[in-house]
Order: sequence, then C-alpha cells, then structure tokens
Amino acid sequence: MDDIKSTSRKLELQVSGTKTNLINDLIRYYSDLIIKESKLPTKELANYYIELSCQDARIYPQADNSEVISTASIALDFERVTKYLFKNVFKLEIKTQRFGKEDPDGIIKDDEGNLFFYECKTVLNPPYKMPIAHRLQIRNYIEKISKTKDKENFKGYIIISHSFSDNIMNKIEAVNSPLDAPICVIEARDLAAFAKKWETNFPIDTFPIKQIVKNGIVTLKDFDQALH
Repeated sequence: MDDIKSTSRKLELQVSGTKTNLINDLIRYYSDLIIKESKLPTKELANYYIELSCQDARIYPQADNSEVISTASIALDFERVTKYLFKNVFKLEIKTQRFGKEDPDGIIKDDEGNLFFYECKTVLNPPYKMPIAHRLQIRNYIEKISKTKDKENFKGYIIISHSFSDNIMNKIEAVNSPLDAPICVIEARDLAAFAKKWETNFPIDTFPIKQIVKNGIVTLKDFDQALH
C-alpha cells in the first residue's frame, strides 16, 4: 500500500482512499498515456464527424503505417471535434475531462452561467442504445452535481452519438434524474450540419444553447428554430 501511495504522490494523484480506488486512479492515468488522439488536425477531422461517431477508421490515411488507430483513439478524436464545435464554432466556454475519468466528457457554460454536461458516444454498430450502465452513470453524474453549489446552474445533460434506438425516450425516462433538468440526445449529423450554418451566418456570436436543450431528441429543426 505504501508503494502505491508513493507512486500516486509522485504522479500528483490522490493518495487517500481505498487500495482499489488508488489502483484504479493509476490505471486511468497510464491509460491516458497509452491512448492518444490521431495526428490529424481537428479542423480536418471535423469534415468526418459522422464517420467518427460510428468508428469508421477508413477516414484515416491508410499509408500512415506508423500510427495505429484504435477505437479508443477514434473516440478521443470524436470528443476533440465535439469540443471544437462547441468552443470554436458555437463560442461556448468548455471544460473537458481527462479521458477515462469518471466524469462527463465535458461541461458547457453559456453567457448566463448555465451549465450543461455533455457526453460523446461512438458506436461501431449504430444506433446507440443507452445501456443500463450508461443510464446509471448519467444518474450518478447528476446526483453528484445535485450536492454542490452548482446545482442551481445545471440546466441539462447532452448525449451526442451517430444515431439512437427507437426506444430512446423510454431509456431517457429510465435515468430517473435526481434534478429537474432535461436529458437530450443529438445525432452527430444534425450537430455537424447546424455547426456549418452557424459558422457561416454567425461567425462571432455565441450560440444560445439553452434554447435547444429539452428532454428527448434534439433535431436539426430544433437548432434552426433557435435562429428565429
């Protein structure tokens, strides 16, 4: 146990807690060192946002044998482009989490101080079905913020994936959120399509994200209505 704490201390990780928790923290830390994003520029990857969402590795240059693209790397690229869309296109304040950490992929903060959690889910065989493990995870994340001073500013939970199963509304309701805040799902193609519109028409403005976050499915039509 002393050796584990010593290693954790050197890596500036938490040194208090159970042996299992300390070991899990070390595993996550070293996973971050092993799993890396691809070398492709973010703006270039943005052109393949839909392909990233379904883990289509064909978008990567086949000639580059020096780089092995794993599904975890594709997931990181999907997260990277999502952050780019929210931050660089929609001009929102973004805080992202360390890969593998037990937190949402990112937190959005709008001009009014409202907070929104978001998660990026790549799936090899669409649609994304939101399994029970993920629903419990969402509930835990929301329960965690419900015990902080930020609970009044928490205005919704966003999940982005290639597509979603027909019963996704039932899955959302099954989360049984401890806070009265919407949980919404957005298809990658809709987010990408609207990002292009916003970048063309409002290149310096902040997107009013609160207007589109609702319980259930957010479509391109919902995004377009925010323009009027």
